[in-house]
Amino acid sequence: MSKLCGLTIALAGCGTVAKLPDAGTDPDAGHDVPEVCNGRDDNNSGIVDEGCPREGPVVLTAGVSSPLYGATTTANTTNTIFTLDCPPGTAVTGFYGRAYESVDAIGLRCGVPMLRIVDTQASAYAYALTIAPASDVAVQGGSGGTAFEATCWGDAMVGSLRFWTGSNANGTSIYGFAYDCSGAITITGSPGAFTVVVGSTTPSDRIGTGDGSITETLEQFGCPSGSVVTGVTGYYGPWPPYPSFITVNGLSVRCAAITAQLISV
Repeated sequence: MSKLCGLTIALAGCGTVAKLPDAGTDPDAGHDVPEVCNGRDDNNSGIVDEGCPREGPVVLTAGVSSPLYGATTTANTTNTIFTLDCPPGTAVTGFYGRAYESVDAIGLRCGVPMLRIVDTQASAYAYALTIAPASDVAVQGGSGGTAFEATCWGDAMVGSLRFWTGSNANGTSIYGFAYDCSGAITITGSPGAFTVVVGSTTPSDRIGTGDGSITETLEQFGCPSGSVVTGVTGYYGPWPPYPSFITVNGLSVRCAAITAQLISV
């Protein structure tokens, strides 16, 4: 018998046929093969797609907050503070409220970012975020102006905002705002290390026209890469041009980082 016979194959005249190790059944085989997100247990660990993203809700981890835009006191009056936060696991997809020459009142539209496999035919799966509906956060502020509704289209969430602020002898206020929708969000990488990638950014129209007597300053804030807006803190009180009107005079923004839940034991 050839010495090769006991290793891998049987040569002519050998009485025994030896079998190659099978990475799918041999517990000592395949462990040096890297796992790929493809619906198979490539490294024979007993866990399919170990370290790959799990379909379903993503994790939103509280992150940075913006500075305050506007003011907390107007017309010698301390404004009323309010806090608007989308429910846990959800993010801001738009705003609604009342506005005209200022931002009279504001509330949040919220959505649940859900991770989905979007390509199962590739050698490694492709992942993207879709947005499921969530409950809104009630309006805070005054009763002036006219109703507005402004929401990101499709599977997008708010990632940055712009504020037009201005001042007179009665103080500083917000005379308009706009926001950018982060869309076409994908999750890329390899098992154990994935990154959130924003594929498109769509700006909204300005909300609040401004008052002709006020010189405005444009200020803007963007959440860090891979993060979206989840809430705001605001202040409403007398509107500096006409203190008998109640408006939202100050706002700051909170962000949260998006992280995929990974498949594990």
